[in-house]
Amino acid sequence: MAKNLKELNARVEELAGQFEKGLEEIKKSYTEDTSDTGPRMKANSNTNEIVRKFEEKMLSSLRDIKNQISTMQKEIDANKSKLDNLILDQNKNTLVIHGIDEKSTNIYEEVLNVFTNIMHIQIEKTNINQCYRIGQKSQRKQPRPIVVEFTQCWIRDQLFYAKSKLKGSRILITEKLSRDTLEIFKKVKAVMGNTAWTQRGVVYLKIDGNKIPVHTEEEWKGIQKNIEDK
Repeated sequence: MAKNLKELNARVEELAGQFEKGLEEIKKSYTEDTSDTGPRMKANSNTNEIVRKFEEKMLSSLRDIKNQISTMQKEIDANKSKLDNLILDQNKNTLVIHGIDEKSTNIYEEVLNVFTNIMHIQIEKTNINQCYRIGQKSQRKQPRPIVVEFTQCWIRDQLFYAKSKLKGSRILITEKLSRDTLEIFKKVKAVMGNTAWTQRGVVYLKIDGNKIPVHTEEEWKGIQKNIEDK
């Protein structure tokens, strides 16, 4: 098995060279020396055998490369799945708070004020492991989101499922998603609107009363096609 994509690419280049060389041998087997009337095709008894061996070699090499690519893709998919699960585990106690002004330097006080005075849920500073803004600071008026990691999952869940209490304010609470999941959610949300949401880092949508998870873009494309075909 090829160790990496660079090695696999080199193998493809080697195969291309062999292909060109094989074609030249086939051409030579059909052509006699140049005479006054130009090249003349001849029936060479070795031609069929040359073609057969060349074709067999090329097909065998192509099958080998396809198998290598398939194996590597499976390894990539397996590693991606492990990474996704790791991110889900890391984010299980985390929420992202949007819309809190950056005027105050005490982020903890700002988020606790949202929880206590707007959502009316009593949360202590000791319930928070860490709290920080993400993204680059810019001249835009829109403040950077704040990531809040709680000490326990149930505290995080209590706030997340009470986020409707923020309706009418400029504050918004979302889950912390992996980059791939966030991109999927944006695409699903653009089509499904309020019937799309995230839960435990997974994108969901509701169709005909059924709750459907969407883990990959391929799954979403299939669902979207079924919706369009109805």
